[in-house]
Amino acid sequence: MKSKNTKKGVVMGLSVSFKIKGGYNSNQLLAAYKNNMRKYKNYDEKENLFPENIKYNVLLYGEENIYQGVRKIYKVEFREAVDEYNKIQKRSDRKIYDYFEKIASDKKTNLFTEIIIQIGDKYYWENKSIEEKQKMIEVFREQIKIINEYFPNFKMVNAICHLDMISPKTHIIGVCVSNKELALKNNPKKIEKTRLNGMDTYVSQVEVFNKLTLLKFHSIFSKKSIEIFNLVYNLNEIGNDKKLHQNHLELEEYKKIAPTLKKMQQEYDNLKLKKEKLEREIKKLKKEKNDLNSYIKKLKQEDNDE
Repeated sequence: MKSKNTKKGVVMGLSVSFKIKGGYNSNQLLAAYKNNMRKYKNYDEKENLFPENIKYNVLLYGEENIYQGVRKIYKVEFREAVDEYNKIQKRSDRKIYDYFEKIASDKKTNLFTEIIIQIGDKYYWENKSIEEKQKMIEVFREQIKIINEYFPNFKMVNAICHLDMISPKTHIIGVCVSNKELALKNNPKKIEKTRLNGMDTYVSQVEVFNKLTLLKFHSIFSKKSIEIFNLVYNLNEIGNDKKLHQNHLELEEYKKIAPTLKKMQQEYDNLKLKKEKLEREIKKLKKEKNDLNSYIKKLKQEDNDE
């Protein structure tokens, strides 16, 4: 049996979404914790969320306290590298006393990384029952295994399945742990890689999730995800990985067309200014016309009175 994923009557393949975003400071980490674990004061006021289904959300991996979990990863993964770094520092002001806090104050480096995975869009799920959506829990568990296997340097802290939305989603929080060997592996053309703070092991989202690794991962993840989905749901869906590629390649594509877009934007802004100027002139002319008509009418009235 093959189900139909339709949007405005068009039969499409089932999309597999794998979105990556980073958080730069502890405030953003707390915000992610609040959102992912649904720690809202006014849950009912949140758009696109259904309070009656919050009980179906499931913690698939790790611990609930994301903030403490990320801090723990920093202590475990970077303690030795920090100690070795501090040993060679002659000045105390150059030593790192809390690597978590150091990165949290660095606006150029992601403190943590969040991955959002989803199969199918709202058009696919909008008429599905909560029982049907609950089957995605098993699918998400298997997807998490694939991610852990393919990206061992992404240290997962927490994964929560949300079923209180139209489309089932899983949000994953973790820390990207890199080193010189990984940097050279992912960037073979670079003879030497400058390491953050001179540490042997350091946090770096761009070295764990870079264009080369993601391009290889995409096709594998999409194919296996659809296979798992079909097995769990006893369907025969086909994959549509357009969204999967788009999320990570759109930045590169944007860079290519950015100059053209900038030129077009400037032209648009100039035309907009000209339009506004013309509208002001037209408004002024209309007023002058109305004033002239009123004056002519007044003169005619005076002639009639005489």
